[in-house]
Amino acid sequence: MMNIFSKIVVLFIVFSSVQSYAQYYNPNSRGGLDRSIGAENRYSKEPKKEPVDYVKVMADNLTDKLKLDGFQSAIVKNLIEEYVKNVNEIGLENIPNDAKVEKSQIARTTMEEKFTAIFSEKQKVLFEELKDKNTSKKNDKKNKKSKKKSEESE
Repeated sequence: MMNIFSKIVVLFIVFSSVQSYAQYYNPNSRGGLDRSIGAENRYSKEPKKEPVDYVKVMADNLTDKLKLDGFQSAIVKNLIEEYVKNVNEIGLENIPNDAKVEKSQIARTTMEEKFTAIFSEKQKVLFEELKDKNTSKKNDKKNKKSKKKSEESE
């Protein structure tokens, strides 16, 4: 009788320790519990980022650099909104990427032509300087990328 009782006690101890081991040390097994659920979310809250209104930023930038009056600034803002709307529509079209780029460039040139129609002569000169400065920055970035690629391939 004592022999059977001691065997039952030993089996009880073995089975209870295996279960607690599985719950505590092996969270990926079927019987285990994952005690780290939500731990990373509890401590690392990302600050909420407010969306950037690029139309307003671009219009304010042109207003400051070209010293536009209120009427010109409003027209520029409307033209930029129209351009962004057109580019978004072009992006949704089911055409090749080259055609999308070409249509976007056409929309940009028409927007720039409308800009120059409302600018004074001094503002037109400043606008052309801004365009040249931006294209030179883009070309510099392209040249740096092409140099890196050529150095990596060698």
